[in-house]
Amino acid sequence: SDVCSSDLAISGGQIIEVNGEPCSIRTVLAALLSKGNSRRQLWLIQGQSGLGKSALLQQIARVALDRGLTPLLLPLGSGHPPEQEVAALMSEYGDMNVSTSTAMDIVDGGGFVVLLDALNEDRQPEATLSFVRRARKRNLLLLSSQFAPLWPQNIPTERLDLAPFGRQQLSKILPIGWLDQVLEASYLSPVAGLPITAVLLGNY
Repeated sequence: SDVCSSDLAISGGQIIEVNGEPCSIRTVLAALLSKGNSRRQLWLIQGQSGLGKSALLQQIARVALDRGLTPLLLPLGSGHPPEQEVAALMSEYGDMNVSTSTAMDIVDGGGFVVLLDALNEDRQPEATLSFVRRARKRNLLLLSSQFAPLWPQNIPTERLDLAPFGRQQLSKILPIGWLDQVLEASYLSPVAGLPITAVLLGNY
C-alpha cells in the first residue's frame, strides 16, 4: 500500500503529505478502503500531542460522508465503552433508539468507517479491545493514539506516523524570511512543527 507505515503531515485544509508528497485526504481514504487494505485491518494514526490526530479523524469523517459512507467517530476518553458511544450516535443522528446490543449487530453488518479517537485517554481498555476484535471484521477501523496499543499480534495493525511540520511545510506557512529565524530560535524550534503553532506564527 502507498500509505502503509508512512510519515504523514497535515498541511492545511483537505491536504496532507505522505512521505513528503501532497495527497488529499480523499485519496488517502480511498487507499485505506481498497479491498486489500481494509479487510480486518486496523490503522493506527500515531503521533505526539498537538499534531492534529483528532482533527485528521474529523476530516476523514467528513470525506467519508461525502462518499456516501457512514463514519462513527468515537471518543475513547469519554469514559463510556465504544459500543455505548455507537448506540448514542445512532440515537442522536440516525433517529434510531437502539440498545447497545442492537447497535453492535448493525456494526457487525459492516460498511462503516469507525474512527476511535485518543487511545492514550482510554478509560475502558478491555471494552475497546473487545470492540475492535468485533468491529474490524467488516468495517474500516482507524485509531489515533500517542502510542501503539499492547494488543495481541493476531490483530493486524498498520501504523501511520503523523509527523511534525518540517522545513518544507513551514516554508508554505511562514512569511518570507521567517523560516530560518524560527528554526534557529531555541524557544520556537521545538514547537514550530506543531500545526497550531505554525498557523499562529504564520498569522502573526
